[in-house]
Amino acid sequence: MHLFEIALLPNQDNIYVKKSKTNISKWTSPLKMFEYMAYKKIIIASNHYVLKEILSNNYSCLFCNPNDHNDWVNKINYVLENYNDCLKISNNAFNIIKNNYTWDIRSKNIIKFLNNE
Repeated sequence: MHLFEIALLPNQDNIYVKKSKTNISKWTSPLKMFEYMAYKKIIIASNHYVLKEILSNNYSCLFCNPNDHNDWVNKINYVLENYNDCLKISNNAFNIIKNNYTWDIRSKNIIKFLNNE
């Protein structure tokens, strides 16, 4: 049995590094997202561009308004009430990472880039 089945990614609209005034929310690398995908967790995530580069709503995750707590509660309840259907979402997310983002695939893409292919 797993300790948890639902993984939350509550990214905020603005992310600042310490005392900087630069908002890095558009450039953050969501490493937790990749971990959740690899472990086949049902992901509920903030509806943000950086996450949408990889994830798709109702296909590989459920997106929420990052500032709407009720939206988060509703999505969690939806997963709990429709758990078996939501397992398809976690499997889709796993297949995305397995087919596109393994270290082997990433290293081959870097080598292609460096060789100007």
